[in-house]
Amino acid sequence: MSVPTPAKLKDIKVCGFSLLHIRLCWYSVSFLHLLVTAVVTLTIDVTVDEDPMVRAYNHVRWKLITFVFKVTLLFYLPLYLYCDVREYLGQVSPRVEKLRSLLDEVMTIFLVPVIKYSDVTFWILYYTYPNIIAPPQLLKYLSYWAQHSLHSVSMVTVVMDLMLTPRRRPGNLEKRAAILVFVGTLYSLFRVYACKVNGEYVYAFLETSSLTTDISMYFAFLLIVLVTYYSQWHFIHFFWGNYGTRIEKSIKVK
Repeated sequence: MSVPTPAKLKDIKVCGFSLLHIRLCWYSVSFLHLLVTAVVTLTIDVTVDEDPMVRAYNHVRWKLITFVFKVTLLFYLPLYLYCDVREYLGQVSPRVEKLRSLLDEVMTIFLVPVIKYSDVTFWILYYTYPNIIAPPQLLKYLSYWAQHSLHSVSMVTVVMDLMLTPRRRPGNLEKRAAILVFVGTLYSLFRVYACKVNGEYVYAFLETSSLTTDISMYFAFLLIVLVTYYSQWHFIHFFWGNYGTRIEKSIKVK
């Protein structure tokens, strides 16, 4: 999916700066921020709270969709940083190229649609019906900046990735969309199993939701992530052109 060869990526200039240098700085800062956020949020002890629903969150938080994509980012960012460092040192091998292509798939198939869905949904509910997300007392354990670190910075991270990583539209979007549906369905089934079988309600409202509500939410989730998946390619086209046309022009102008 990556358009330029390793040598070309160095040659692309943004406001006179090498795109490769900008990416090295951005991925380093993003990864450092993610590590700090993980340490701060995961060390919060909610087991001391008097409310049993708040205490239960100590086990439930590992099943949240936010945790899933944060862990994925924890692998994605350093691995892509590794690819860029190898390119900076002029040591790009076929293995590095394969890793870069795999990371591109992870970003466009999973991270972009899921993070946009999760972050936007969180803030809409946070300012309208926060009880749907979690017990009100639980939200007090996280400061406002921590909420933004969890649910705003991740959105900025994926948008910046789309802007800073040259890509072209793949030939078979439907196949990749099917993978997204499969992954989304797996998570939904896992959530149902945790709630209905183990009695661990990942989100507070699931304790009283009906089967009709659960099914409606599942299809709404799939619809939103699929629309996001397809629309991201228009965003990529805006920056990089169709099949690398604008990239080739930018290299020639250099």
